[in-house]
Amino acid sequence: VILVDTLLPHLRLVIGSVTVSDPAALITQDANLTVRIASIAPGASVIITFDAQINPHLDRSVTSVANQGVVSGSNFADEPTDDPATPADDDPTIVPVEHGPEVVGPQIGYFDPALSKIGALEEGQLGLPGEHLTWVLTITNKGNGPGFNVRITDHMPAELRIDSVTFAGGTYTIEGQTIIFALDQLDPGQTLTATIHTTVLRSPLDGTLINTADLDGTGADGVVRRVAASAEVRVVSTLPSTGYPPVDTARSARVWAMFAAALAALSAGAVIWRVRRRA
Repeated sequence: VILVDTLLPHLRLVIGSVTVSDPAALITQDANLTVRIASIAPGASVIITFDAQINPHLDRSVTSVANQGVVSGSNFADEPTDDPATPADDDPTIVPVEHGPEVVGPQIGYFDPALSKIGALEEGQLGLPGEHLTWVLTITNKGNGPGFNVRITDHMPAELRIDSVTFAGGTYTIEGQTIIFALDQLDPGQTLTATIHTTVLRSPLDGTLINTADLDGTGADGVVRRVAASAEVRVVSTLPSTGYPPVDTARSARVWAMFAAALAALSAGAVIWRVRRRA
């Protein structure tokens, strides 16, 4: 004989609370309850009891909970358990639920940071060494709760020199190619911008300058939230081909020097020839 009691989602079996009047019975208790009994003699009975806890967050519209198991055996058809307190046959046991006074706790806002970044060359520039790029970082709190100890770490590529930084609303430090922005608090709906001016030191081999940034901050619920952003700027890594071989400046200088020397020699010879003829 086997009893299987599958508890509804708003009920939780209290582990260790199951008792069976047959000491030889086998009990399995997890989310549900299973009891295996070797046999029950005609006219005999086995009493099974257990406790179940009602979900403390049960919707207040629920006014009762029900429970019913199924008993099966090798020599009879499956039989649902019956509530002995009612005249109906094979009906579930229904227990009324009384809700206590509703307690409304403090509302904790949600910190939802957003980060974006763009980069741009100065007008008419190609990104050659000595030319300038400006990066703009935008920090926004899209949530309904503040963020605390907000840190934005900006990683500048080695091909760039950091010239200057502007950031209203917080502080920043520069450590090599890394800029760290710090905010004590970022309020709901608040948006801040940071501007970074850089100079190209050398062109990247693949023609792409990539600037990345990471943000982390803690909400009022104590959860640390992280976001990241990046921006790419295409630059000219080499000047376009003109179809002509490159000019060898040193060789050209030598050719012009030889040409000038030959002209000087010819001029001197002409003067000597004229003087001899006149003589």
